[in-house]
Amino acid sequence: MRDLIDSLDRLQEANLSAAEMPAKKLSNVSDPKTGETLTRAGLFLWKVINSSPFITVDGEEVTIDPKEARKVRTWINTGPVGTIVMKTIDGGEVKNTQLQKTTEFGSKESQSIAIKPSDVFPSQDIDVEKFGTSMEAMMKAGAFPANQLYSKISNNPAIVNLGRVGDAVIYMAKQITQGHAPEIPKDLTAEELKAIELYASEYLGVLSVIHNVAQFDKREGFMKWVGQDLGSLLLYLPKASNNPIADSYSLLNRATGNALAISSKAAGKGAPPALTSLKIPNLVKKKYPEAWEFINVAQTQGTGKTQPFYLMNWLHENAPESVLTVYRRYLPWDEKTIQAVSANLS
Repeated sequence: MRDLIDSLDRLQEANLSAAEMPAKKLSNVSDPKTGETLTRAGLFLWKVINSSPFITVDGEEVTIDPKEARKVRTWINTGPVGTIVMKTIDGGEVKNTQLQKTTEFGSKESQSIAIKPSDVFPSQDIDVEKFGTSMEAMMKAGAFPANQLYSKISNNPAIVNLGRVGDAVIYMAKQITQGHAPEIPKDLTAEELKAIELYASEYLGVLSVIHNVAQFDKREGFMKWVGQDLGSLLLYLPKASNNPIADSYSLLNRATGNALAISSKAAGKGAPPALTSLKIPNLVKKKYPEAWEFINVAQTQGTGKTQPFYLMNWLHENAPESVLTVYRRYLPWDEKTIQAVSANLS
């Protein structure tokens, strides 16, 4: 009977309807800047502003366009009541009722397998921008040398005490250190498989990068940019689950403050790191002013549907030779045309 009641509760709380976000109802997430627990409505707005992905009731990730923040704030100030339709960063639309009420919003469908990075790696809720160029601040917040990640996994009491699923995570980590793509053991339940896929993959993915198992285009150029062995970096795994751009963070160069942020995605799912959350160092802005202007247009103008038009206008004005000949007679796109095209795109 208890299982049936719990199942009914989960069905009733499946989505982020207005009724699930009363003004003073608290979420399970703290504000990374103040440390105070956010209300559910406050968390909803925070995620929109910071391009932090939501999970739909279908299990997919979706990121709401930050430009919808004012609209969302107005809706929240109504109670909230009713349904709100919001634009996504890829040019689509999503309703609040299509968004899943996850554990961060207080879902009773709590994660029964405590295997998230925040469950197994002790760290503090720190805004990574506050680290600056201080390795000491990172260490104090819970960072450790990246070459210790395997031992932090294999000797972790929180993982070891999980029994079969913990053994599976350690086994996969061992495979990675031996240079092999990890294989998940066959004798796990669906719940255990999901926990590894969604949560343990966040640190197993980083381990794969460190041990050269994760292959990706331009890795050689990436390693040249890093300029040092990945194992020598300090690794910080944010405790908060609502970081908009990364699951892990490393300081690369304490002189420039350049940093490496990694966002690990499971089984091909998940939205890419939000472009609006990308911070461009002043050194880069000064050294590559035109590239910075181009990125700034991408961050501040248009939606997933209209952004290409604004970028083409910038190229037309600043680098006309780079625009394909077939498009030149249409440029620059005027606002009326851009909005008309956007309205007719499905």
